[in-house]
Amino acid sequence: MTRLFGIMIGALLFSGCGVFKGSPKTHGYYDYHLNSCGPRAISKAFKQLGDTQRLDAPDISIQIQDNGNFWRHLMTIAHEDAGLITCPDEVIEVCKQNGYEVISIKDFSKLDPKKDVALILLYSNLLEWHWVCFPVDKDIPNWYGDSTKIVKIYLLKKVK
Repeated sequence: MTRLFGIMIGALLFSGCGVFKGSPKTHGYYDYHLNSCGPRAISKAFKQLGDTQRLDAPDISIQIQDNGNFWRHLMTIAHEDAGLITCPDEVIEVCKQNGYEVISIKDFSKLDPKKDVALILLYSNLLEWHWVCFPVDKDIPNWYGDSTKIVKIYLLKKVK
């Protein structure tokens, strides 16, 4: 009986939303994450910086997931949409791996659309979080209307 209980707990912990529902994956990668806002914003930023050789959103997602998916496994137990999430440390890591310096800044108004490219994490409520790319995405301070809060701003610079 103890062994069966251990197998059931293991199945729940290491199969996304569990054996009862399943979590959408293809070849070990969370499908929801492949075109989620984090990888899309990163892809836009790389292109905005003139990097035509860089990866598209699904390739960036795979690179992020290759760096580790443990927390994503745990979060998808609570809700399968957790597979969409890209954490700030994952954004920083994938940008560094692709030759960019990541500079955390506090003031959105200091960004210059003529020379700056930034990844910005927005928040509205517990379930409304979104990564955007400055200056590609427009009206960022009002993304969610009056409830928009800017959580993180990461200015990207190409490492020479």
